[in-house]
Amino acid sequence: ESDLREETSYLLACSDFQQGKYSEAEIKLQKLLREFPDNPLALYSNYLIGEISLRQNDFAKALANYSLALNVEELSMYSLFKIIWCHAEQNQYEEAIVKAREFLNAYQWGELAAKVLLIEGIAYQETGRHPQAIRCYQEIVDKYAGTEFFEKALYLMATAYYELEEYPQLVTNVHQILKNSPSSSTVWRAETYYMIGEGYYALGKYSEAARIYELVSKNFPGSRLLTKAYQAISSCYAQRGEYERAGEVQEKALVMAEEEGGEVSDLTLLEMGNIQFNKKEYEKAISYYEEFVKRSPDNPRVSKALYQEGIALYRLEYFSEAIKKWEKVAREHKEDEQASRALLQAGKTYFGLGKYGQAVKTYQWLMKQYPGSEMVKDAVLQIGQCYYNQGKIQDAITQYEEFIRNYPQDERVGAVLEQLQMSYYRQGKSIEELEKLIEQFPKSRFAADTYWKLGAEAFNRKNYPLAQRYFQKVVLDFPESTSASQAFYYQAECYYLQEKYFEAVSAYESFVLNFPEDRLISQAMFRKAICYFNLGELKESVTSFKEFSLSYPEDPLVKDAALNIALCYKKLQKLKESIEAYERFVTVYPEDEKVGFAFLQIGSLYEVMDDYKKAVGAYEKVPGGKREKGEAEFYAARCYDKLKMPEKEKQVYEALVNFVPKSDEYRLAGLMRLAEIYEAEGQIKKGLVIYGDVVQNSKNPDWVALAKERMKILKQK
Repeated sequence: ESDLREETSYLLACSDFQQGKYSEAEIKLQKLLREFPDNPLALYSNYLIGEISLRQNDFAKALANYSLALNVEELSMYSLFKIIWCHAEQNQYEEAIVKAREFLNAYQWGELAAKVLLIEGIAYQETGRHPQAIRCYQEIVDKYAGTEFFEKALYLMATAYYELEEYPQLVTNVHQILKNSPSSSTVWRAETYYMIGEGYYALGKYSEAARIYELVSKNFPGSRLLTKAYQAISSCYAQRGEYERAGEVQEKALVMAEEEGGEVSDLTLLEMGNIQFNKKEYEKAISYYEEFVKRSPDNPRVSKALYQEGIALYRLEYFSEAIKKWEKVAREHKEDEQASRALLQAGKTYFGLGKYGQAVKTYQWLMKQYPGSEMVKDAVLQIGQCYYNQGKIQDAITQYEEFIRNYPQDERVGAVLEQLQMSYYRQGKSIEELEKLIEQFPKSRFAADTYWKLGAEAFNRKNYPLAQRYFQKVVLDFPESTSASQAFYYQAECYYLQEKYFEAVSAYESFVLNFPEDRLISQAMFRKAICYFNLGELKESVTSFKEFSLSYPEDPLVKDAALNIALCYKKLQKLKESIEAYERFVTVYPEDEKVGFAFLQIGSLYEVMDDYKKAVGAYEKVPGGKREKGEAEFYAARCYDKLKMPEKEKQVYEALVNFVPKSDEYRLAGLMRLAEIYEAEGQIKKGLVIYGDVVQNSKNPDWVALAKERMKILKQK
């Protein structure tokens, strides 16, 4: 009946809890709750049951009890923190974020606030919202310098940038923060430096990456990252082609792993194999590849190891063994990208051994199993070579023609045509005989078609003089062929692409005269207008563009012609006519993607004419959502400055605050000007906000540096 019974029961439970007797403690606390539900200690009991549940990983039960303890003033902060913790432990990240915001609105400073910011950042990062996570980590870095929270937050910030693949920010922002902070030997500092090294590596800056990894190995000798750092240094050397040094460092990493009592990682074995391969130590490379495959048969990189092992065996002239490795890749790793390449290598090796029949079967295997692979065209060509070497000339011709038909743009078409001609020769038809055959049978498919293909092949290889000779052969000798009009047109194109615009004009005019109904007429007329433009004959260019537009009003290039007409007038200093031309464009094509560009040009022309009011009117017509809108707003504000309308100028700059993308150069230039205006007006806080926006979103290091400097000065004020 003692009035101390409730408190005694609670203290006994506390004693059990402190001794780790959680079950006994909970029994006492539950009994206390049943017998004395109205006693103030009941609420403390709920909190303690939450602590017990948390230690037993019963997070749902812990949540329920912490929620009951929220009403106790001295426990509310701790209870809310533990609720956030429980949500995070259960991967309930949205709930954790909501509660974290609630906590930070109530408790902005202190150890628990730092922990909550960390949890919130992790929750954002785990749900793929890395920018929000980075903001949380940045707040910790700003508020808690010199603490363990600073170290942890900086490491997590580094991982967030890495996961976003924003490597430049990782190696600049995070690295700069590290440089400016006091040195420490925490595990988090080591991890952060390692992530910076990974960032440099991902950017292909292997020298910088190696320096960071070396810093980790020297300054953090007891870190778990030591072996990984040496392996990373080795990879950097390998990427730079310093295979001897790479091998030496990798060997050191292997020894360290053994001394630490741990196993060498599977990927280290693969890396060692690659290093030895690049050093041309093929036997050593093979041993590493074999060990990797043996230890990690299910690793997705096994196919790569087998493929490389095959290459190493080939270099050692163990051709049959190499083929076995490649065929194993194709059989056991069919879905891997290495498989088709492996079959191609196997086929080439059979070919080199003179086993043409087996080579054909292997290439056909490739074509059947991987019909969409880039390797198929090589297989088609190689089968032709096999048939040719076997003396099966007609079969070879069929393969060569299939290659030319299916891959007319391939750079090897010229060589294949030569091989095709050689095949004809072996059939008793030399090039001279082929030309005689063409003379005898002018409608033969080998005639104009052959010259056209040769011309097209030379054209595609940008050998325009040679292409012209072949096209001229078609035009002069086969004027009735289906290829004649194209040959005529591409003669003009050859002049155009050699920048012989005067000759090109004449050639295009001849094409239009000889083939008035051809589908390429509109293109020829447009090209002629461009030639006049490039020759500086702007009046003729305007006339030609107008003639083209009137003749082919439905042609997609009419829009380009309209803009080019406006540009010609601009270059002729006929500013009024240029403005009218741009205005016609936006009237006729109000939905075109270049409408914004046209209004920008109109505005700039009015600025040249010192008519800033009309310039503003043009800039304001740039449609919202267009990429030119930010530029237009910036120029409009500049015009208001010329018009001595400071409030209007400021309003336009302020509109840029919400413009996206936030990294737009004109937006940021406008914000820099806006911040200056705020400074002049004495609005320090607004100026700080705008400079902060520039720091966060600008990729221009000079702007960022200037903004930071101004922020520093304003904060002092």
